[in-house]
Amino acid sequence: MQLDGVPRRPMRHAMRWTLIGATLAALVFVFFGVNPLSAVLLSITMAVLWGLYRFILKRLARLSQDNFLPK
Repeated sequence: MQLDGVPRRPMRHAMRWTLIGATLAALVFVFFGVNPLSAVLLSITMAVLWGLYRFILKRLARLSQDNFLPK
């Protein structure tokens, strides 16, 4: 039983990524059934955007916050 004032336990890291992966896989299979080219292009676009965020945009955001925002 969950009480109102008690915070719930957070989801485990592995379970969170499993749910995200399963959702993305289901979406790709749905798109693949409709149009295979769209599914491939959508998958490539998601991978490129993730890589751009992970390796460039995240560091750029941290750098700009540390240097340009008042402390």
